[in-house]
Amino acid sequence: MAEPFAYRQQTSARRCYFPLAFANSLFPVLAILAGTATFATAAEPLIVELNSRPAPNAESASPVLLWKETTDSPRDLAACFMRVELKHAAIEPVVMVGDDPDGDGPAEASLTMPLDLMNRHDALAGINANAFAKVRPEDRFRPWSEGMHVDVIGMAVSNKIVRSPLDNPRYSNSRTAFWIDARHTAEISRPGNGFEVYQAVGDFVSSLLLNGDVVPEPGGPRHPRSALGLDKSKRFLLLVVVDGRRAGHSDGVTLHELATLMKEQGCQQAINLDGGGSSIMLARDEGSRSLTTINRPSDGMHRPIPTMIGVRPKNVSNELTKE
Repeated sequence: MAEPFAYRQQTSARRCYFPLAFANSLFPVLAILAGTATFATAAEPLIVELNSRPAPNAESASPVLLWKETTDSPRDLAACFMRVELKHAAIEPVVMVGDDPDGDGPAEASLTMPLDLMNRHDALAGINANAFAKVRPEDRFRPWSEGMHVDVIGMAVSNKIVRSPLDNPRYSNSRTAFWIDARHTAEISRPGNGFEVYQAVGDFVSSLLLNGDVVPEPGGPRHPRSALGLDKSKRFLLLVVVDGRRAGHSDGVTLHELATLMKEQGCQQAINLDGGGSSIMLARDEGSRSLTTINRPSDGMHRPIPTMIGVRPKNVSNELTKE
């Protein structure tokens, strides 16, 4: 079996993809996105890299790697991957949460366009995170819309500020969380008393991997899905978006298939995030510094969401971190 988060050595330019670890992958034939996009800051000449060649070794790789994989066998599937080196000196993970619209009221966030969440936090790349639910009776039959008051399902912590607790008696479908402490040590677990949580997002419906074992049973509906996972060393965070509901492009995956994919990529622990029309991956374009949509959302457009998880330059000044 390949080492977790394995790499392939190359001798040409620093271009890469994240190879699947097993022969029985959901992506037996890879069609890697052509072209290269890099994102730089003064502190690190190459922060985020999206490209099409076999990966360099771990020590020479950029701290954030993005790539796509597609297949048409046994059915159309397309997935986007982001590998983050959690303790790299140039970057730090960040959880992005929409504004609290009612203070001590029932809402924990307002739905915000993903581009706005990314720009507010100077994020380099990110994906959607927590699921959410309507809280106002007048919104019951309204479509999801920007500014709508929502309850965030599962734990959400941004820059030490707890926006949503892990446990909520209204919901039983969020049981654990991905969280980071002051030393950038990452865990997928239930943080105990005495732990200072700096960033966190909660799972939705089901964990995917527990100590390397697939949790969801086979079967179930296929949808667009988002997920995150950690390798055994907890050095790397893997963020994944699988497209779905797009005929001829990608049919989506079941939770069992998503868990299998995360295991094939070398994850030891993994959780399911919100999916469907909310599934999105964004990254910042090097030349214009504008944000680019990496995947193909099922609705053909961005949906407003309450939370995202991603990375930003470590030297970014953020007022929230000073509280």
